[in-house]
Amino acid sequence: MTTGDGLQALLDRSWAAAGAAARGSWPEAQRMSAAEALAFLSGQRYCAIATVSPGGDPQLVPGSFVCAEDGTFWLPAVAGTARARSLRRHPRLALLVGQGVDAGHRLVLAQGAAEVVAPADLPARVAELARAKLGGLGWASQWLLMRPDRMLTYAGRPG
Repeated sequence: MTTGDGLQALLDRSWAAAGAAARGSWPEAQRMSAAEALAFLSGQRYCAIATVSPGGDPQLVPGSFVCAEDGTFWLPAVAGTARARSLRRHPRLALLVGQGVDAGHRLVLAQGAAEVVAPADLPARVAELARAKLGGLGWASQWLLMRPDRMLTYAGRPG
């Protein structure tokens, strides 16, 4: 399996499993391939992160991220944040990365199981990607790891 094969399979499964309304909003002709999605995500620094509070309320916060070649998302965090506490009770999150306007906009929507990871357990490749993309991360006392089980992409194509 080459880099991105698993991600491409996830993208294909996610689109096939989407309902008619979602496929209408995220049409097949506008989907990004795994390579396109990884290239887009590597150029973006911030995302919107959605979790569920301990009381069941939605929580939406901005955050930085790294997407590894296998499609996992790694988000630096400070211990004690509401989203980290929320993940301990409801170990799932969703995120949205978007950029651009009109025909040139791009979006990635991902959701899946998540967990809190200690900095010492950060894979070397992810640490390398994070340093290159996000700079000094000495403040990150933990990482949120999300393994998507659903990911939809959209690439506006000027027509």
